[in-house]
Amino acid sequence: MRPLLTDQDFDERIVRGLVRALGPLDVVAARDLGLAEAPDDQVLETGALLGRIVLSHDARTMPPTLYERVARGDPVPTLVLVPRAMSVGRAVEQLAELIGGTSDGEELAEFIRLPL
Repeated sequence: MRPLLTDQDFDERIVRGLVRALGPLDVVAARDLGLAEAPDDQVLETGALLGRIVLSHDARTMPPTLYERVARGDPVPTLVLVPRAMSVGRAVEQLAELIGGTSDGEELAEFIRLPL
């Protein structure tokens, strides 16, 4: 299973639900890496360098920042955007399906927006 990096304000209830659904996960929060106040570009760079899928709710700034990195030719992680309006249960269900079967070497799209 691919390791995860949660953005600064990612809902911890979703992470706890994923652990219940999938068992132990390799997940780290941006704030635990000293990135609590870091710009999106730095969070995405860290995710790419560490080979982690980045989970975020930030629909306004994260996707444009990801695409800027792509345009510059910078490394990018897979960014999974979870709508804030999505229920915790539905988010857990969709994320578990998406990441539950991914292996370390498996390629995912650069940007995945979970549907409401």
